Amino acid sequence: MGLALLLGGCGGQGQQGQVQNPRSTQGGGDKPLLLVSYAVTKSAYDKILPRFQAAWKAQTGKDLAIRTSYGGSGSQTRAIIDGLDADVASLALAGDVMKLEKAGLVDPGWEQELPNGSIITHSVVAFLTRPGNPMGINKWADLARPGVSVVTANPKTSGRARWNFLGLWGSVARTGGTEAQAKDFVAAVYRKVDNLPRDAREATDTFLKRGQGDVLLNYENEAIQATKAGDLKAPFVVPEVNVRIEAPVVIVDRNVDRHGNRAAAEALAKYLSSEEAQRIFAEEGLKPPTASRHRHGGWRPGDPIGQRQFSQLFGDAPLQLELGGHLGPLTLAWESWGQLNRAADNAVLLLHGFSGDSHAAGPAGPGHGAPGWWDGLIGAGRALDTDRWFVLSPNVWGGCQGSTGPSSLAPDGRAWGPRFLALTIRDLVAAERQLANHLGIARWHAVIGGSMGGMRALEWAIDEPQRVDRLLLLATAARCSAENIPFHLCQIEAIRQDSHFLGGDYYDDPSGGPQRGLALARSIATITYGCERELDQRFAAADPLGREQAIATFLAAESQQLVRRFDANSYIALTQAMNRHDVGRGRGGIDSALGRITARVRLVAVASDRLFPPHRHQELAAGLRSGVTASTMESQLGHDAYVLEAGKLSEIVRQSMG
Repeated sequence: MGLALLLGGCGGQGQQGQVQNPRSTQGGGDKPLLLVSYAVTKSAYDKILPRFQAAWKAQTGKDLAIRTSYGGSGSQTRAIIDGLDADVASLALAGDVMKLEKAGLVDPGWEQELPNGSIITHSVVAFLTRPGNPMGINKWADLARPGVSVVTANPKTSGRARWNFLGLWGSVARTGGTEAQAKDFVAAVYRKVDNLPRDAREATDTFLKRGQGDVLLNYENEAIQATKAGDLKAPFVVPEVNVRIEAPVVIVDRNVDRHGNRAAAEALAKYLSSEEAQRIFAEEGLKPPTASRHRHGGWRPGDPIGQRQFSQLFGDAPLQLELGGHLGPLTLAWESWGQLNRAADNAVLLLHGFSGDSHAAGPAGPGHGAPGWWDGLIGAGRALDTDRWFVLSPNVWGGCQGSTGPSSLAPDGRAWGPRFLALTIRDLVAAERQLANHLGIARWHAVIGGSMGGMRALEWAIDEPQRVDRLLLLATAARCSAENIPFHLCQIEAIRQDSHFLGGDYYDDPSGGPQRGLALARSIATITYGCERELDQRFAAADPLGREQAIATFLAAESQQLVRRFDANSYIALTQAMNRHDVGRGRGGIDSALGRITARVRLVAVASDRLFPPHRHQELAAGLRSGVTASTMESQLGHDAYVLEAGKLSEIVRQSMG
């Protein structure tokens, strides 16, 4: 069970106890304003303050001089108490503001004076690892494994390190463990720390410059900035259980009243929550204070994590997309079962269908609205025996269940929405390939995929045949047919015709977005996924005069299940990626492409599948020529039978694993 510990703020330490001399960013004002902040915000404020000064002059006709001071949040707080004449304090820890309040410098109730409870950014704890993450550090529990060396600052002297401590503690105490277990875990991790640097800066130097340790605990925004600067060469990991580290801004009431510049101070403090300022903060790796309150469907930061793990990829070089453009870093959410062995040769890649996600096994619960979609097939002694195999199920990027997609925040702090780049199935696989490299998996014992997951599995086996030993394809095809595409286009148009679609920019709209359009799109899909016999049997007992209403009720119920957990822009992006699917594109045709596959292949069609009927599998088998075993599963449940009747596949899956 995952957790986001919603805590008040975080102490970001720069040079502990050292305060830079205030400097002027622009002259000309009679009463210079002094902004005091913690060190990591400097690059953002270097861009924000000139924009605010220009806006202030445009509004008032006056120049405004702003001086700045940067240092550790705790040391800056002490300096203000000791007499540093701050007008606005941008600190990394709500507790630091409370110290100013206790000293009589800030009036009580400061949390209500500015937007978002006076919080302007937040971050989380990240794991910085060595290139390739050779120790496989992805979860808090991995920090206590034998042989893992941890670098973190001393929580007694570093505000930032206190949040590392809280993350360690909360990963046990707030996920079902006892306080005694949490204490033992924290002690076990700190025993792995060779020394405790005084502050985060020294800890970072210990890891990056001196080459000590396997993993550094740091803020995600620090990791992003280190990646952009070229200091960090390896992808970093955001663990599934985390703390929300919120950074407040406050007007130092006693000083502004004495200086007579409250109007300018209030204007600056409010400007920091503006779209322009938030975009700049986001570009520097500092997250906006809150996600949209209105977005409907999908998972978003702050929701229960469930069993998800997260890896950030393409931080050093962005992913170049087939249709143009690039994106990076991007995040993939994933889940796994079993243990990767020392040789890393027992890995199985399980690729979900269009509306699936990483939760292939496990119960419903916080973060997961339904049990795993292949729950009965994964586990000890089951077809995908986790005593033998390490099973990995990533959520496709472009989706909306924890991986980067249209509902994710772009560098400007707003959801990507319609600005999200056009994807192909090969782009989706490129991210999965990077994840495999990140986890140290050079070869898959098996790649298994159904429907859209089967399309990705095919691309894996064609593009990197040396990495795939076995291939199990379920209810899929080598290309999207001329019949599939019109079905898809009607679904897309249903979404776009909803008045609440707003051109795809619906995330902050109180309506919650195109829910009716998305429901209609899903109804169209349900009809194409099913079959005539299944629908006839389902409604055979219905009163003939009430049959229409019974079917409408069924479609509405099916649609709402998807609407609650899916984002409309992701629906469009992934549908279009499927429309572009053709393994023969640029490879001399389908047969030529399939001829590259060296894996042992098992094909399973569904007899009643209207979307990818059995004859499409026959075309696949013919193109593969040899080394392929094909069968048809008898079911009246149509295309989704490979999920709805997974038990029928148990023996086939077991045999395919060898």
